Amino acid sequence: MLTIDIATKIVPEDQRIWVVFSGSRRQHYEYFLDNSLVFIDYPGIALTRKSLESMDAIRQHVRMAIALNEYHRSGVQKRPPSRNPKRYSDAPFEEHSSRVRAGNVRRLYKEVRAGDLVVVPGAAFQPVLFGEVTDDFDPKNQVSVPGRDYLPIQYRSVKWTRTDVSRSDIPVDLQRYFLKPPAVAEIARTDTTERLYSFAYDSYILRDRSFTFFPGPNYSGNDPLETSEANQLISYFVAAYSAIERDEIDDFVSLSMLDAIAEYYDKELLESYVQVFRSPGYFSMMTKVTLLAAFVASRVTIATTNVLPAVMKDGIKITNSATAKPNKDQEHLEAQMNLLMKSLKEPQLNEMRAKGKNAKKKLGLKAQSKIVKQ
Repeated sequence: MLTIDIATKIVPEDQRIWVVFSGSRRQHYEYFLDNSLVFIDYPGIALTRKSLESMDAIRQHVRMAIALNEYHRSGVQKRPPSRNPKRYSDAPFEEHSSRVRAGNVRRLYKEVRAGDLVVVPGAAFQPVLFGEVTDDFDPKNQVSVPGRDYLPIQYRSVKWTRTDVSRSDIPVDLQRYFLKPPAVAEIARTDTTERLYSFAYDSYILRDRSFTFFPGPNYSGNDPLETSEANQLISYFVAAYSAIERDEIDDFVSLSMLDAIAEYYDKELLESYVQVFRSPGYFSMMTKVTLLAAFVASRVTIATTNVLPAVMKDGIKITNSATAKPNKDQEHLEAQMNLLMKSLKEPQLNEMRAKGKNAKKKLGLKAQSKIVKQ
């Protein structure tokens, strides 16, 4: 039996999206990236879980941090400020900058939860970082940061999901969320802003939509036909999904690949299909159907891997390393995959394998799904 890991993020409805800036002039960007964390550049704040329950207590911690930083930066030998936050006023701030600081503290250390998506913009030519917060706030998580090593800084741990996204690849209407402080800001989830998930994850399912990404890094740059077999392969599997949904799989498998595409390819299943070929190149596909992207990605993985037809006929098991437990969608996808595999005839299997082999040879085409056992 063939086991395929679809490695597809199932985005929870309650996942929140946050932009976190890496300090003034993005000075801590590399530190964030290298150490898989984010923080606010306020050394000396010593929050507890209890202190985060009260804005009064947060204001005391912010005032303490301001006093400690001013003391350490001044270089003047005098009595150091108290490190007991209760010694400081809890009154509302009059100055705008301190109100912003208190809001940043509350958001990053209280409101940001494990599993939330974090976006860290770089400077002009640095990639935009995307990651997931890995755990809830732990007061003991502190670092000594170069240039700020006179006081510890509390942080949130992050698992980076993408660290290679060029700012120029992100639509301008989404980039505007990266341009202006505060240091920590929530991006409200809408149909528009949820497009950020296409940059955060290589493959995901969101309500009634799904997305997947197909790298094709070997494009030569001088042959317009070089992408044709990859396009045919992807189109064929979209058509196969359409045939299964129409309960016409027997008619589908009686056709050649090109005839099957002509008869069954349904562009209404796709929200977008993008081809970008420079160095490196890629295809990406946003579908209007929950399982279509994972179905196509799994089929492309099989076609571009040297899987013998006999192994395919033995059945396919679907796993998903990007989610904690199986769900009904995963079971349905497995049933669809097995129906197609058991229905395909030898000529179609051979044609599929030949196109997959050529697409891999010419483009280095691959999908996010992985064969973990055969």
